[in-house]
Amino acid sequence: MTSERDRRGAYFPGVPRNLVPDGPEIDADGFPTHYEVFRYRDSFWYWRLWSASRELVAQSAQGHGTKEECLASIALVKSTANDPIWDLSDVDLARDPPFGVI
Repeated sequence: MTSERDRRGAYFPGVPRNLVPDGPEIDADGFPTHYEVFRYRDSFWYWRLWSASRELVAQSAQGHGTKEECLASIALVKSTANDPIWDLSDVDLARDPPFGVI
């Protein structure tokens, strides 16, 4: 039987077993939930959040001028995990748009 740490090792090749990170959910192939940070051809930095089922969950809405700004954007998203969810399903958005939307 393959342990969770062994499956994680498949995603972190060359990393000693005791240093393979704990925490993110992973699929049977060792693919963890994770953020990607990358610089696109427009020279801006972007991020993407992938699920353990290899689905794109979220991505940055804008490019960031520096990698540090991009990482700060991820930190902001992570910090909102316990924020309330506003259900606007009963709002006529054509007549009464949410704040910031014109």
